[in-house]
Amino acid sequence: MSENYEFIIDLTSVEEPIILEVPSAEPITLEMISGDVIINSDKYIEKSVINAKGDLIVGNVDAQPARMPIGSPEYFLVVDPSQDRGHRYTNIMDGGTF
Repeated sequence: MSENYEFIIDLTSVEEPIILEVPSAEPITLEMISGDVIINSDKYIEKSVINAKGDLIVGNVDAQPARMPIGSPEYFLVVDPSQDRGHRYTNIMDGGTF
């Protein structure tokens, strides 16, 4: 059976993050929110990962989101396990076909 909880939080003088633990199966409703709301969650990738037009988001060796620049004109992406991210850009055809 669901229980109802009501939290009224005055954020005008809060300097530390506030964390509310809500069971994942329960719906949550937030009302009357104003100002900056920061969501710390593993479900989201921070905007700061991208810092230039064309950047790609890739998983690094630690399975964390990482920025990969789009590359240079006339270069293409190839798999390269020796690289930290497992790929690199090249302009050399290594005998493969496209």
